[in-house]
This record gives sequence, structure tokens and C-alpha cells, in this order.
Amino acid sequence: MFTRRVLLVLVSTLIAIALALAGCGSGQETTDLSAEKAREVLDDSNRKMGELESLEAYGVYDLEAQGSQGEDLDFEFEVAMDVSPGNPEVHMTINSADKTTDVYMKDGYTYLEVPDEGWVKTETEASDADGFSPPTPTRILEFSENARNLRMVSEDRDHYRLAFDVGEEFIEQQIKASFGVGGSVAGSEEVLQEIIDKTEMTAVFRISKATKYIENADFTMKIGNMPMVGDVSLSIKMEFSRFNEPVDISLPPEALEATEIKPTPKPPPTIPGIPGLE
Repeated sequence: MFTRRVLLVLVSTLIAIALALAGCGSGQETTDLSAEKAREVLDDSNRKMGELESLEAYGVYDLEAQGSQGEDLDFEFEVAMDVSPGNPEVHMTINSADKTTDVYMKDGYTYLEVPDEGWVKTETEASDADGFSPPTPTRILEFSENARNLRMVSEDRDHYRLAFDVGEEFIEQQIKASFGVGGSVAGSEEVLQEIIDKTEMTAVFRISKATKYIENADFTMKIGNMPMVGDVSLSIKMEFSRFNEPVDISLPPEALEATEIKPTPKPPPTIPGIPGLE
């Protein structure tokens, strides 16, 4: 049903949001001293993260939905990224329900294996609507104006912990783009707008004082009273590592024969290839 697809799109979209926001700054002016310090730290980190050519990430997702069609979804993912200018390559491994799914971005295409169908590929620019867009420096800049209420949470000898809220404009843009508003589902825009109005998202970063890299990022997203699903909460905990270490993104031989899928204006019926989320 429609709300089920929205839930699945939110899950995949939040992966892309989390990866991209790991390098973003805040567009909000402030005179609070702790916020001014947070801004300075995040600006320094933003510059360092923007200079990266490769890194790896590990994440744990937890989705809980209440209501007549509510459910719990949990999965882990690992991402290896080569974000060299002009040549972004990504390998994402998703583990859910004792199954593993691989997603690749290479040579301008996004590849994934669809159960019972085999490998498919989509032009990477078009696959942005599926929530699997690579967190390149260019994309990081696109998100830099969407952090609000930036503040310093704590500081110890080795780390800063910063927090911010994600702006509603960004959430609206991502959800509508991911679902493909303007497609053929009657009432989709009205339902999505209601979801957007009830959505809140916050993030907390732990930044190394020595390297200025973001080492940990925690995200929480809450949606109030979705139709048929009830209150929804999404959380993700991410760890970043292997900064600027060599990354080899190689397609499996069978992916070389992937069937190309052209994007359509209608909403995706499922997120293919993520076990437990079909």
C-alpha cells in the first residue's frame, strides 16, 4: 500500500541523508557561545571531510512503527567509498533477516541484485530517487544549509560532540524526490505533506580533535501518527573509519551483464534487493 512504500523509501532515504550530512555544516546564524564554538569545530571538520578521497562506514538501523500495519525493521550496512573528484565509487552491503544484499555505484551506474530477477543497473543520477546517491563533496555541499540549532553537547580531551536539527525543507525535498511525487498515485502529495509536517530529525556527531574527522554519527527521526502505521521512529548509529586508505570497488562478474532500467515518473513499488524490506 501507499504508506508501506513511504516507510520503505524513508529507510533508504535516511541512509543517503546520514552519509551526506556527515560532511555538512549549519546555515543558521547564532550568537550563543557554545553554538559559535560548535560552528567553528564543524566548519573545520567540514573542510577536512570534504578533502577525503576514501573512507568506510558501518551503520545500524532500527525502525519501529505502531498501528494496524506497523512493524519493526532492523538491519546493518557497511559502505566503502572512493569519493575522488570526478570518480565516485561506492559499495554498500546490507544485512537483514539473515540475508545480504550488495549495492554498487561505479562508472556512472548503480548496480544491485534483485531477488529472482538478477542484476539490474540504473544511471546513478537517476538512482538518486531511490536514496542510494553517493556522498560526494558536491552532494555534501548541497546539504550544508539544512542543519538548524547547532550546539555543542560535550567536550573531552579527545573529542567534541555536536548536535543539530535537520531542516524541514531538506526533509521535504528528500522525501518527495525519493517517492517521486507527481506520479500516478492518487492523493500521494497530500499524504506525503502530512508526513513531512509531522517529521522531526536530529543528529549528533563525535568529532576527533586530532584529525577533525567525524568518527561517529547518531541520527533519530520521528514521524507522528502516519495513516495506518501510527507513530514511527527511525534511528541510525554510524561509525566512520579508514579515512583516505585505499578502497577497491570491483563489480562482481555477473553484474557486468546487468539489465539497465530506465527511470519512470511513477513512485517505486518497492525498494528492490533489500531483504526484509520488500
